[in-house]
Amino acid sequence: MGTSRTFKSTCFYAILVSILLFLLEGFSVVFVLMLTNNQEISYFLGYLLTILIITYKYKGELINDLKNLKKDTKGLIKKLILVYIGFILLMYLSNILLYNILGNISSNESDFRSMLFSSPFLMSISVGILGPIVEELAFRFPYKNIKTNKYLSFFIYTFIFAFIHVIANLSFPGILYIISYFFLSMSIGYSFFKTNNICTSIIAHMFNNISTIVLLLIFGG
Repeated sequence: MGTSRTFKSTCFYAILVSILLFLLEGFSVVFVLMLTNNQEISYFLGYLLTILIITYKYKGELINDLKNLKKDTKGLIKKLILVYIGFILLMYLSNILLYNILGNISSNESDFRSMLFSSPFLMSISVGILGPIVEELAFRFPYKNIKTNKYLSFFIYTFIFAFIHVIANLSFPGILYIISYFFLSMSIGYSFFKTNNICTSIIAHMFNNISTIVLLLIFGG
């Protein structure tokens, strides 16, 4: 029993769970796509299905995080916001630099913009609300019970998040956009690192995605 608990508090176990949850997300999206033959609907319903499954499995821990949100962030909000802004600025600066060097945006960003402009309402909900919940539950939440190697955990889930967002284009030089996504992941994940409350990184992720969507819809990309 003790050995099982110890294993569940290791980075290796967290990585395995993270991979399984990511596969669950992918399977859900593809399953809905096969039924509807509509990419925008597949993301919406696939994300929703994934959230329902994960929240059912971990409802106790998630309810506790929600209840403890105020307590876990007490005295930290100002610092969390400043760190978030700092890493976001680094993300934008690296994006500008890479765009000027490569002459194009990342393939993930290009696909997102295409779907957003083709179906603004559905994709705004999927990417602005459902997507952040799914990704935080899949990529960061499994590391909640790790009591040691916190800095290693932070690096691992920061890197995995960044890598997944460039996985569609692993060739050089497109892979260089992993730098921007690494800064984005740090800006979102730092709040989870400091509070060990998944609600904080979900909120940060939602804020980032919703603000990006609003800017794109106003200024037309």
